[in-house]
Amino acid sequence: MAIEQYFVKGVTYRWAVTGPITPPVMDGAIVRSGVNAPPALTVTGLDADIKYGTQAYGLTMNYVIPHRWLHYVLGRTAFVGSVTTDVLTGFMSGCRICSWTEGGHRRVGHIGTVSLATADQPPNTTVKTAFCNSPAGQAGSHLKGYNPALAWSFDEISRVTKESKNPGSLAPRILSLVTATNDFYSILMMQKMGTNDWVCGGKKKVHGSHRATILAELA
Repeated sequence: MAIEQYFVKGVTYRWAVTGPITPPVMDGAIVRSGVNAPPALTVTGLDADIKYGTQAYGLTMNYVIPHRWLHYVLGRTAFVGSVTTDVLTGFMSGCRICSWTEGGHRRVGHIGTVSLATADQPPNTTVKTAFCNSPAGQAGSHLKGYNPALAWSFDEISRVTKESKNPGSLAPRILSLVTATNDFYSILMMQKMGTNDWVCGGKKKVHGSHRATILAELA
């Protein structure tokens, strides 16, 4: 099965996800930062409350979903090489996720803007400017990207969490998926408070923007 088929509303997982990284200096640097063997993302079944989608069939229980994890590094752009692997990163509140070609190799990056500053102040301006001026922002890089957080409205997220008998026990998060075939998905994941248990609230395929649009958005 393609990786996106494991992210269906109502499917449950066990996952000790890796959190964000705070570097010594939020200097906008572009750094390789990810793991090829991240904590296991294991399919555990179907949720009792969240109504699962019609595609939630043929799943293999206790299957560990193969992927590469891309860190969210605050104030820097983190990237991983991705030729034949699917890349997950998060959690998303406004950062852009991009793919591009550099030195003949495909990369997937997380432009690490932060909520502690406004869009027109450092370190957000620092990281965005550095990315635009890097090889990723140059002509011929095949740059493509998206903002996963924009795919879900507050009302949509609220409707899904309220399907639970105890909606206050679920912490919704937006996860980014960039597949090996360069398809972009925004995935609603909900963590059961105080546990490593998760339930998927659904996924949306997003049409990524190309270089000119991305550079304009980051300007």
